[in-house]
Amino acid sequence: MAVWAIGDIQGCYKSFRELLEKIEFNPKEDKLWIAGDLVNRGEGSLETLEYLYSIKESVHIVLGNHDITLIAAYYGIKKSNPTIDPILDSPQAEKLINWLRKQKFLHVDYELGFCMAHAGISPEFDLGMAMMYAKSVEEKLQGEYASTWLEKMFKHGIRRFNRDASLVDIDRYIVGTFTRMRFCYGDHRLDFDQKGTPTDVLREKGLKPWFECEKRKDIDLKIIFGHWSTLGFYQDEDVLSLDTGCLWGGTLTAARIDSGPQYEAELLLAYHLKQDRMYLITHDRDEVLDVEGFETLIQRRAANEPYEYIVGEASFYDIYLFVEKGVLIPRPETEILIDLVAEIIEKEDIRHIAEIGVGSGAISVVLARKFPLLKVIATDICDVPLKVAQKTLRLLD
Repeated sequence: MAVWAIGDIQGCYKSFRELLEKIEFNPKEDKLWIAGDLVNRGEGSLETLEYLYSIKESVHIVLGNHDITLIAAYYGIKKSNPTIDPILDSPQAEKLINWLRKQKFLHVDYELGFCMAHAGISPEFDLGMAMMYAKSVEEKLQGEYASTWLEKMFKHGIRRFNRDASLVDIDRYIVGTFTRMRFCYGDHRLDFDQKGTPTDVLREKGLKPWFECEKRKDIDLKIIFGHWSTLGFYQDEDVLSLDTGCLWGGTLTAARIDSGPQYEAELLLAYHLKQDRMYLITHDRDEVLDVEGFETLIQRRAANEPYEYIVGEASFYDIYLFVEKGVLIPRPETEILIDLVAEIIEKEDIRHIAEIGVGSGAISVVLARKFPLLKVIATDICDVPLKVAQKTLRLLD
């Protein structure tokens, strides 16, 4: 499995699909992180949304300012334009807009060591604050009164964070930082007017990129962002900028963020130390005492033993399952199967199901958790799958 982060698409559907072909993206195995601005200005905005919706189980998306504008146009708050008219005129408009409303302003993955927001994270926010404030505006965009709330977000930008401000002004600041921010002053006031490349002249005036601001609060994770085509591709220890101006004659950029062998080695070290990956980041100067034990894990992985078999578990749906040789490691498309089965169970009011060939127990365990009154019979002709599935059930019981 590979995890790829991609910058602003802005409706450049043909370039997007060509890039996916170039990196050999497989939605059944790989994951995409999209840094916002899926639509607008490019000629393939509808096609971009339709494709991403079709692989939605394999995609993490954060909302950009153009995506917010599309939602506002759907509600009649903002004017449409020829590049988003096909979306609004589509028979699938309601489905696509409602799906878009469910996307995040901030995506966080501790295991990978990355987080993602379209424009970045305010210098005033640490990670906990950013997550809390992102969640608050996500809930309002997804709520019953989304159109009323969204209309207020377009009144004017709030350049400075003030906990004592009105709730509306706080929300405007939050949305503005996640979707429109580029430059800020030394006192952390934001400048929404400058859109060009960071220059020494601007720095002399006190304007710096938000990620260069002094006393910016620590985030601990590397921040992926887009929104800034004139900055282009940029990377340092703290940030990764991916908007390389495809719409303006540049390219569309993808960066692999699971780091392949290095990433798996870090996961194995965390497993060896009985810690999570964040522990490695915060204790990077500590000495590993049992080096031989760690090297044994590396040798097993180098011999192509699956990571999940080495650590004895696999992430699936919203749980971890026990796995070992003798059971298949659950695949991402099985999650789609569960969602389809769940719809049938609800629609037909099914009370009993049977799974023939339980494997790791992924399907039966998740469905039993989703439907506490459902009676599930899971069978297998082999002893190992039954033992592994029972082990998972005992842990979750």
